[in-house]
Amino acid sequence: MKRITIGFCLVFLCLAANARPLSEYRAELYRLFVERQMMQWAPILQEMQSDPDCDTREGAEEIICGYYGLVGHYLDKKKKDEASDCLLHLVPLAKSYVKRYPESMRLLALRANITGFRIALSPMKATILAVGMLSDVRSAYNKQPDDPWLKILYGNVFLYMPDMLGGDIEKSIAYYEDARKLFEQNPDEIRENWLYLQLLVTIGLSYEKSGQLEKASEMYAWLMKEYPQYTFVTETLYPRVQEKIRKNND
Repeated sequence: MKRITIGFCLVFLCLAANARPLSEYRAELYRLFVERQMMQWAPILQEMQSDPDCDTREGAEEIICGYYGLVGHYLDKKKKDEASDCLLHLVPLAKSYVKRYPESMRLLALRANITGFRIALSPMKATILAVGMLSDVRSAYNKQPDDPWLKILYGNVFLYMPDMLGGDIEKSIAYYEDARKLFEQNPDEIRENWLYLQLLVTIGLSYEKSGQLEKASEMYAWLMKEYPQYTFVTETLYPRVQEKIRKNND
């Protein structure tokens, strides 16, 4: 009996030694995002899954959102194999968390957006998956319309959905701008928050995609001032939109 007790205590101490506050994981994910090293997110997210301090609804939301961001990054980098492999792990994980925390509308909307990635990788699945995806994200948003996460996730649907199925970039921009306002009402929500910074970039990209180049330029200029360490804007986005503006004025 003593050996069993000692063994249990050793296991507990090992788990406790590896445990970290959720805020530390957030800060690390944010740092890697700013440094454009998102490929290093996977082991951190795996560590979060095994950390008892992340075994909460809030932890589950952060984990699924992190994986969601990682898959999006893979797709942006044209790494479809990596995105598919990540989804093999993410889809059942998101399903299990939604079942465990049915009250979390963030998890429900994240699962719906993850389905959107599955459709992007296999468009033939759209007829099977699209209806459920739209139903879930709409249901989640209608229950908590003042949650900035849900504003973003609902806006993503309008941004990436084909026009024939209801895509509307102007609607997505409206949801993104509302999400920004909601985030900025609470300074603690935007401190070292990769999702907030990604939102700002997405607003700029959406303005650029819709041809509103001056608004995109203003957003990128603001980002360079507020986040000079995020060099992606300085090196890529701002010069690109300035070149587009120059060509339009020629």
